[in-house]
Amino acid sequence: LITRIPFASSMTRRGFYRLRVFTVICVIILAASSLLSRYAAREPSNGELHLNSSLRSGNTQQVVTTGGCEPRRHFAFVKTHKCASDTVSALLMRVIDEQALEMVTCVGFFNLNWPRQPGTFFKSQKPSGRFDSSALHMMYNRSTWERFMEPDTMYIGIVRRPFIQFKSFFNYFGIWRRMHATFAIPVEETFDAFMKDPHFYRTRIGRRGLNTLNPMSRDFGYINGVTNTDKFIGNLSREIHVMLIADYFDESMILLHHELCWPMRDIIYISKNIVRQYAFSSNKSTIMDPREHTYNNFSTVDYRMFNTFNQTLWQKVGQIPQFAEKLKDYRDVLSQTNRLCQDLKRSSDRKSVLFISQSEFHGAIAIDESMCRRLSQGVLAYIKELKKKYDQNSPRYRVFPVDDISW
Repeated sequence: LITRIPFASSMTRRGFYRLRVFTVICVIILAASSLLSRYAAREPSNGELHLNSSLRSGNTQQVVTTGGCEPRRHFAFVKTHKCASDTVSALLMRVIDEQALEMVTCVGFFNLNWPRQPGTFFKSQKPSGRFDSSALHMMYNRSTWERFMEPDTMYIGIVRRPFIQFKSFFNYFGIWRRMHATFAIPVEETFDAFMKDPHFYRTRIGRRGLNTLNPMSRDFGYINGVTNTDKFIGNLSREIHVMLIADYFDESMILLHHELCWPMRDIIYISKNIVRQYAFSSNKSTIMDPREHTYNNFSTVDYRMFNTFNQTLWQKVGQIPQFAEKLKDYRDVLSQTNRLCQDLKRSSDRKSVLFISQSEFHGAIAIDESMCRRLSQGVLAYIKELKKKYDQNSPRYRVFPVDDISW
């Protein structure tokens, strides 16, 4: 026993020393953990640089939605021509990409058999065989679309003031070029010439000319000379859950945000395919034009459709609480996003994460280089990325509707 006492005493002193060291280490770890938790919970100031590793990886989701509701992630967009539809499609495809949703993806270059009824596309890889989303040009036919979309799909459309849409349509599809080639009309006079007698020129400049009559309605499935107009407008009013108005784009985005219960981050956009000058004229004015009266009498269905849904838009936004304040806040978010993306382009640290501070209507929104790249990405680039999920031997889906009437 006597010989063991010094040994026991030595071990006790050594044990106490180790215990003290262990206690100090634990205190340091707990203090550091507390500081990190406080920092992570702290609201970043506007534009503050924050190197959060979880956000560096692209996980920049902002989860605050509207009124605590559940975001709707099954949606189909009727992509009408020359109605800011590329901007909407790119926005939707960013959400599709970030949420890992499956989209109807064309086998061909960029559309789904437009202007005929839906054509060939890759089959869904989901067990249900149905798609989460659609965002490409595809003729709208509700009974056909329901064959491959999920049952709870929200249908979204977009229209634009018909005369302004037609001027863009006239430019994009080269109607002026055909007028010039067929009738030797100077390019700068082609639009005026067409507007003087649209019925005459429509049938004399090839298939593209036929497209000039009610082009927006045709994208929604209207067949000139066949479809009953009253029934057509009534069906659309029931079937399209959210009809956006390109002329009031930001207001429409707030409506989309509200109806689909999406967080503010999901409706951030950068405009796509903006044409600064038309080939046939330098005048892109949207003010009242005396020629619009002629086009109103020509494309009567497009005007009826636009007027109906323009009225519906304002009825719906009038029911959104604090709409004016939300709109102002949203435009501020768009402005800050643009500024922060420019700042990131100039930054030497491409892994930086910048923040838009939370407001009454949204949580803090993280903006990183990946987010800015996706915001700037166009529809064709998204299609290319989505197609990588398939190979040339992937199963195809082909629709054979009985009412396949082309232009």
